[in-house]
Amino acid sequence: MQKTVNNICDIIKSNIKHLGFFMSEIKKYNPENNQIKQDDKNLGKNKITRREFLKKSGLALLGLTLFGTKALGKAEKQPDKKLSDQPEAKLEPEKPKVEEKENKLEIDENYKDKIDEKVKKEINNIFKTNNFDDLIKICEKVQGYSESVKKYAKEYNVDERYLYAIIFVESKGDPSAYNENSGAFGLCQFTQDTAQQFNLSDRGNEDDSIRATAKYLQYYKNFIGRDDLNITSFNIGYGRLQELLEKFTDKKIQQFPKELVISEELSYPKIYFEATKEAHPNTNLYMNKELGEEGKNYYFKILAAIEVLKMHRKDPENFKRLSQENFK
Repeated sequence: MQKTVNNICDIIKSNIKHLGFFMSEIKKYNPENNQIKQDDKNLGKNKITRREFLKKSGLALLGLTLFGTKALGKAEKQPDKKLSDQPEAKLEPEKPKVEEKENKLEIDENYKDKIDEKVKKEINNIFKTNNFDDLIKICEKVQGYSESVKKYAKEYNVDERYLYAIIFVESKGDPSAYNENSGAFGLCQFTQDTAQQFNLSDRGNEDDSIRATAKYLQYYKNFIGRDDLNITSFNIGYGRLQELLEKFTDKKIQQFPKELVISEELSYPKIYFEATKEAHPNTNLYMNKELGEEGKNYYFKILAAIEVLKMHRKDPENFKRLSQENFK
């Protein structure tokens, strides 16, 4: 539209002398005597009649009109460069969402088959002891803490899967859970002493509990060196873990457990599967008496919880099938 207006203005400018002539002629015409006024020096000598004047001026006006219409038509045919000259927008195809691959958990490959078998049993136990609807609610509740889990997993450089699994195993996502035997309380079941050690003033506060758990795992990983032993220590305590390592190796820890773990190539699966009554009677007795079923199986329960939570997110059909097969 703006282009058309500009073209019309150009037409008027280029023919302004014709229009000016026509307007001057009209002003000079005196209808009373059918003559052009005589005070014009250029036209005074050449008198014309009314008919001649109208004929000349009419032809001039007609020519101007025809010329302007033709030019205007050309202007209308000009494409609007602001629109037509724009390159067509190319819509890039939407890239498919690629799910980030999960890092492989630190597993003692020497005992992988036995670990898989043990974890499978713990998975079945989870489905046996929780009906389908309740287990769905537990998983949703646990995963509902994702904001805090992701934040503190990143801050303390721990695997977030361990944090989710600890919440699952310790309290099933209930921040008011309480253990009468140990006095542990809250989402991650901190005792009063351990809570004070990690500045957890309110054990019922979900965010603070997750923070303290992540801080615990980071802190003791530096002294222990392996995830499986570190996870076990979260349940049985750092002191008991040291005793367990010393009994299994029959050696004293000089400074930190990590030194013994490296020199003896220790892992929790190695201790668990090799500490039989025949091979390591003292260790076997210690595990059964001091750690109990919960403590000595805690690491495998955590791995099982990781798998159940993953199944809930990614394989709901298999989740439902295992629930139907196991829950009675």
